[in-house]
Amino acid sequence: MAANGLARAEISGNWGFINARGEWVIPPDFDNLGHGSVNGSTMAESKGKWGLINDKGEWVIPPSYDRIGYFAANGLAKAKSNGKWGFINARNKWVIPPGFDEVLDWRFEASDPAVVISKGHRYYIDSKGDFVVPIDYALVKDNIPALRWENFGDRRTLKTGRGTVVMSIEPVCGGEVAKNARGEVIWPEENVARLIQADCSSD
Repeated sequence: MAANGLARAEISGNWGFINARGEWVIPPDFDNLGHGSVNGSTMAESKGKWGLINDKGEWVIPPSYDRIGYFAANGLAKAKSNGKWGFINARNKWVIPPGFDEVLDWRFEASDPAVVISKGHRYYIDSKGDFVVPIDYALVKDNIPALRWENFGDRRTLKTGRGTVVMSIEPVCGGEVAKNARGEVIWPEENVARLIQADCSSD
């Protein structure tokens, strides 16, 4: 039984939600349903496509995606279209276009980055999708803890919930470079970063 007092139930291959008395509250009109309700919505499948329904069984995001996730605190939900993942808002508009092979399931809040997979590599992206940086594999394993960004002037630092620094993003000559916890440049390639710094110093 979910927090809204409803439980998913199946009859003749169709899914809906029942209350504690076993009565249908949301009729079994769906091919599949997510478990429970998150932020007032539930994942639902119809005719091979996924969307989100509210606690009344009404579509809030029409079933038009290969897969979909729940909306997070930042107002974004991951969605898969034509084999690629991106992020949509509550108006069903792409905020981060679908270009990722996978979005890992973990907390994706306004101050947290997301972890995505593209062409076999993992990256951090922020909730605007406007900065992508490779993960430092030596520091981050598969069991990724909750992460958060902290701002120090023009410098951003990514930390675990325990305060351990994972990486930082620092301004360099009008651009940005990313460094791991050891201070080594991990994006762009270190030789490129050195050229940028050298060009800037010579100006």
